[in-house]
Amino acid sequence: MTHKGVLNAVPCAALPKLAWVASMPLSGGEVRVVHGTAVERADRWLVEGVWDAPFSRGEFHTSEALFGSGLRVDDGRTVAVASTGLVDRLLYFVNAGRLTVSNSLVTLLGVSGARLDLDHHYGPDCSASLRGLFGQPYGLRVDAASGIQFQQIYHGNLVVAGGTVSIEMRSRSRAFDSFESYVGELRATLLRVRDNFMSTERRVPVRAYTTVSSGYDSAAVACLARELGVTECFTTRPDATRKGWVPLEDGAAIADALGLEAHLLQPPSERTTADEQNFLAPTQWGSELIFHDMARLICNTGGAAVVFTGYHGDKVWDVATAERYLVDDIVRGDTSGLNLSEIRLESGFFNVAVPFLFARNIRALVDIARSPAMNPWRLGNDYDRPIPRRIVEEAGVPRGLFGHEKRVVMSYYQHPFNPELRERYFLWLDEQLGIGRLRVRASELICDLDWKLGSILARLGRPAGSIGIAARLKRKLVRGHDPRHLMFKWSANELAARVRDHAGPGVLGHLS
Repeated sequence: MTHKGVLNAVPCAALPKLAWVASMPLSGGEVRVVHGTAVERADRWLVEGVWDAPFSRGEFHTSEALFGSGLRVDDGRTVAVASTGLVDRLLYFVNAGRLTVSNSLVTLLGVSGARLDLDHHYGPDCSASLRGLFGQPYGLRVDAASGIQFQQIYHGNLVVAGGTVSIEMRSRSRAFDSFESYVGELRATLLRVRDNFMSTERRVPVRAYTTVSSGYDSAAVACLARELGVTECFTTRPDATRKGWVPLEDGAAIADALGLEAHLLQPPSERTTADEQNFLAPTQWGSELIFHDMARLICNTGGAAVVFTGYHGDKVWDVATAERYLVDDIVRGDTSGLNLSEIRLESGFFNVAVPFLFARNIRALVDIARSPAMNPWRLGNDYDRPIPRRIVEEAGVPRGLFGHEKRVVMSYYQHPFNPELRERYFLWLDEQLGIGRLRVRASELICDLDWKLGSILARLGRPAGSIGIAARLKRKLVRGHDPRHLMFKWSANELAARVRDHAGPGVLGHLS
């Protein structure tokens, strides 16, 4: 039986290079897709990602190790496939008997004409990945005028069949009883992932990188990536710290020990490009703008890239992981990594967050970490992760170079660093909400003083929450809003408008 014509896909240079959006009738029929220029296509499927099986078969919809996303049309079923890692998601809506789904919030807003609601608090919407896999789908509100409701899913498949929409999980529970059994399976899976992204049947060549820090998780991932032949990494040195920022880690020392070519990341500054907007658009919870230079390098190199990262290692590899996480589920503690979900589509990389592999088996992994066999790699302090420590030390990295304190890469600020974006943002605040820049500046000053006073009170043993007056004053200055959350709404809506303006009526009409 042939399926030609069932998947009708057209490229669009106006979309981010790895973005795609599909529309299909629930009753069955032609699936129409518009996609970026680096998305891979076949007769019955399209994909932006890597997985642990031969590329040519396109069987990413059955893989427990897909990093990226895809769409596959089979007999009577259309399957939209989300990443294994909860650092990416699919978003969709149903309207007039059709389902429209995308791997990009910005793109789905753009093609639907919907906008984020300026009066809505998006905390629960943006934190959906913290609630586990089995309550899905999770809503993401858009303005009421659109007449639609966005939904989001993680880690599974969105299946359209027989006139209905359902969600299927691809992962399953496994039995691991030792470091050797777990890490052995991890290595075997990553080898298959390597074979996939190195496939000569790919139209778009893929380069490979890893991140490196002086913490546990990305250091261990870097060691595993080096075994796959990865020779380049992104990291920081302490001497690159910008005044007012948390000191950066010396990940470059670990890169040197592993023989990796290091691309140094610089803190955000006035030199930050307009790409900053893509870092602000996925969630309201901050930005991972420290990876700006990584995104620029990958974009300028051309093609696509895999970037091996350590997101979620803080849960699956820590001996002190709380009991509420030790369930047959994947429950995150924060949204880190998701903040890269739009910039990765724009610049062209797959976020291979290695700790999500077999993460549903978290209780077994924590039991292994706590076992007597791992005592030689235990430190007995409050930052104790023997599984990654063993991986790193057995790779030849000296114990003193890593795993001594945990630092975050998230940054929280109240207006864009890029001068042009900053001017557009202030103009938008004034026009849309009547918030002048003097109000924003005053709010920032209070925020800075609030943070400093809170640090002093913390050292004196008093709770930071005792400074309630500062929070009330800040909210009054910005008319009840949080400037960081407003940057999210402004960024997503402005980028979506750009998609609508540049894609053209013919391309958008293709989805109707």
